[in-house]
Amino acid sequence: MTEDARAKAVKRVENSFRDIYLTLISIIQGVALGFLVQAVGTDYRHIGADRAGRTAAIFILIVIIWQEYVIGSTMYAWIPRTIDALVPFLLGAGQGLMIAALDGTITEFLFFYTCTIGIGVVAAINYARNATAGELESTRDAQLVIAVHPRLLVWLDSIGLVLSATLLIYALSSLPQPSSAVLSWLSAALVFGLLASHYWRWVRPMREALH
Repeated sequence: MTEDARAKAVKRVENSFRDIYLTLISIIQGVALGFLVQAVGTDYRHIGADRAGRTAAIFILIVIIWQEYVIGSTMYAWIPRTIDALVPFLLGAGQGLMIAALDGTITEFLFFYTCTIGIGVVAAINYARNATAGELESTRDAQLVIAVHPRLLVWLDSIGLVLSATLLIYALSSLPQPSSAVLSWLSAALVFGLLASHYWRWVRPMREALH
């Protein structure tokens, strides 16, 4: 293989990665949002505090996943592997099961919630590994601007997994239990914290890079 042919092949991967990956995650998250709206809309007049908390947690997760993939695919590119195909679909499956558990017990909901966060940790590790490797030129450029973001995402997702697992274990324990609405809103608050962290993880560093 000539050096010119190799460079052209790598460039095609680099140029198509963003569009393909962003289109894929947008479709999956769009389906998840449609499923959520359908599940909530059939009985929207009788949404209690518990169901509202679960709905909020799922909606915020949809926003976070789409947002993380937007910044990831915009700033970084790499040679796709099997895990890059599996993770987006697994996240969508986890969200679908969370939606299916809207009217289930709080332990069922928290179980699927924790599984989805766990998949997110795997996605974050894969993202950080590829972002750090810097196989393609655009990735090496992005490392100069938001190098902290991929590594910090792994830590934040891991903390989220520990906290979500703690909620699940508490719900399964024999300890005095609060209402399921409290646990639902705690799960929503957890992912809202992750959503709010985007300012320090990439918005601020990118703005500083402009000056």
